[in-house]
Amino acid sequence: MYKSVVVAVAILATGSIATSCKSSSDNVEEKQEDVNDANENLDKAQIEFEKDLEYYRKSKFQSIEENEKSISELKAEYESDKKETKKEYTAKIEALEKTNKSLKLKMEEYEPSNYDSWKKFEREFNQEMDEFGKAINDFMANRKK
Repeated sequence: MYKSVVVAVAILATGSIATSCKSSSDNVEEKQEDVNDANENLDKAQIEFEKDLEYYRKSKFQSIEENEKSISELKAEYESDKKETKKEYTAKIEALEKTNKSLKLKMEEYEPSNYDSWKKFEREFNQEMDEFGKAINDFMANRKK
């Protein structure tokens, strides 16, 4: 009887070991699938991020080019002004030009290190562009008065 119990325990132990090995194997396969899915999602997110970044850059460079045109128009307009007025406006136009070039350079040189740093840059750059656009509009509006 002792032999029967030992044999029964041995059979149960072997069965549970075989079952647990199979479960571990299945578990490893499931985890590998999870890792593969996560990597695929990460790749998709990276591609989407790069597309967003490229679109943003194109739109901001377009805005910067429009600002350059506005500044050129302002320069041409002030060429015929009186000497005193021309000097004052030329200095203001040069400041606008300098700021626009600075914004362009900032955009050209920026390389995001991660998503959060990109979002921070985007917020700050949008604010700077808005302020600069307002400065150009204010300058043009004040000139016409």
